[in-house]
Amino acid sequence: MYTGIFDTHAHYDEEIYSSYADALLNNEHRYRGVDLIMNIGSDLPSSERSCALAEKYDFFCAAVGVHPMNTGDLPSDWLDQLAGMTKRTRVVCIGEIGLDYFFKQPEKKIQQQRFIEQLDLAEQLGLPVNIHDRESHHDMLEILRQRKPKGVLHRFAGSPDMACSVVDLGMYIGVGPEVTFLNEKNRRESVRRVGIDHIVLETDAPFISPTTHKGEPCISSWIGEVAETVGELLSMDPQEVINRAAENGRRIYNI
Repeated sequence: MYTGIFDTHAHYDEEIYSSYADALLNNEHRYRGVDLIMNIGSDLPSSERSCALAEKYDFFCAAVGVHPMNTGDLPSDWLDQLAGMTKRTRVVCIGEIGLDYFFKQPEKKIQQQRFIEQLDLAEQLGLPVNIHDRESHHDMLEILRQRKPKGVLHRFAGSPDMACSVVDLGMYIGVGPEVTFLNEKNRRESVRRVGIDHIVLETDAPFISPTTHKGEPCISSWIGEVAETVGELLSMDPQEVINRAAENGRRIYNI
């Protein structure tokens, strides 16, 4: 069994876990080597739920933010609400924020505006960010070059060259279960190019699971399988991958 796992991106407030979350999470922490989980907000209600999880479990921390697909209809005080949540227990990040051009809505201009507003909030509060980027790599890199935030590009899916550019800006890439898929050549090459000093491990639970658990809701201890693949790519022991990635995560989020 691996130990010291820091899952830097999960959504345990999702309804799929509701009937067994307490038993699952305590088992993950006590018996499956999971030391720390960051639960990520994707809108105002889920950000509130993330705060509640960080207050309930001492092995949780929280991020609060509005996902790009949820930026189309927000109350006038939405930024004030997020700022208020950052004062709560173990809230360490603004996220999940960013750009998502896959579904074409909300409009790109709205997504970009909301993203920049949340980057501004993070800068004002001295907090790192956790960033979503889907089919928006060019615009994302342009904004990152302009704003130079501290934080992580979650579930990094850009090219290996983009990964190097992100690292050159002082950021990290999030590596999750997709790296266990043999057809994810870009993700695997990105890991090789940036190395262990510039990655964190994550699940995005419940949405993506390693190949051995395809179709099941993901859980944080399966990061062990992610670490095994990363270890193969970098010629490292999986436990050392877990340890080094956790150190990176704690440093980014000041934990």
